[in-house]
Amino acid sequence: KDAHLHDHTVILTPFEEGAIDSYALYCHQRALRAIYHYILASHLLQSGIEISLNEKAPMLWEITSVPPEVIEIFSRRSLEITVYAANLSHPNYHLARRIACLDT
Repeated sequence: KDAHLHDHTVILTPFEEGAIDSYALYCHQRALRAIYHYILASHLLQSGIEISLNEKAPMLWEITSVPPEVIEIFSRRSLEITVYAANLSHPNYHLARRIACLDT
């Protein structure tokens, strides 16, 4: 498995309040994601964990103390998905990657 950090968010409301209108969250998901990543990066830095921007994907960052050899070992799954998706010759790259995830 790849050593990629991911998480899920659950928002609870008191039953009396009813359901949350998630449309506003959906509309602002990019801004909310940026705020979340900023806060997460700030906490990591405050904890003494150094991070740097990923050269291939400037919107992502990496923990600098993880040796490249370890990253390579755990990145094999991503490479497997990329190769499989490329062999599908599907016109939609992102959909091809989803298919590759499920097929492999």
